[in-house]
Amino acid sequence: MYTQDFIKRMINQLVAALQMIIGLKAAGQYGQALQAIDQALEQLLGLNADLIKRLDDQTLLSSLTHNGKLDTDRLAILADLFKEEGDILASLNRPHESFSSHVRALNFYIEVGLSSGPKQLPEPDQKPLDLFHQLDKFQLPPQTLYGLFAYCEKNGRYAQAASILGRLADEPTLRAEVQQEFQQFYRRLLNKTDEDLQRGNLPRAEIERRLTGSS
Repeated sequence: MYTQDFIKRMINQLVAALQMIIGLKAAGQYGQALQAIDQALEQLLGLNADLIKRLDDQTLLSSLTHNGKLDTDRLAILADLFKEEGDILASLNRPHESFSSHVRALNFYIEVGLSSGPKQLPEPDQKPLDLFHQLDKFQLPPQTLYGLFAYCEKNGRYAQAASILGRLADEPTLRAEVQQEFQQFYRRLLNKTDEDLQRGNLPRAEIERRLTGSS
């Protein structure tokens, strides 16, 4: 198991590598950038990059969890690496591969944002929503949308959380489940202050209207 000092040094090195990758991407040096991403992935997880990309999200999360605690800093770096890979693959006109990398990045950003553990790196803040809007034309997995809904609610973005639930409700097989979630969500919001609700762009009167089902 890595020591805390080793992990801090690794994170600092990987942050520097990310800046280099972003620079290579901006310069259009996509091949070098993808190679640098693979090297960073291997340094981060101690596995071959091709193997890392074949592993599912839960396996990668498990590899970053020790004694029940998720290493959110390393996960944030992992999310950044997949996000940069997705951007580059999109520029190379490889949309399916780009989408896969971007969704993984979004899932990992959400996990970091929902985690209550200590963090050396800043919170993802706007990153999940920016990436969500970037993927707006694609059909995202329901699990990803549910995670983003929880992220928005936790961060007081109540109108956005409701909008994401509405997107889930468009799926016929999920409609009944999502309607129940809507009711529970609005009832939770009634316990918030009026100031919190205003900041979240979902005032109390609107919540009460939606709960009663009036138009």
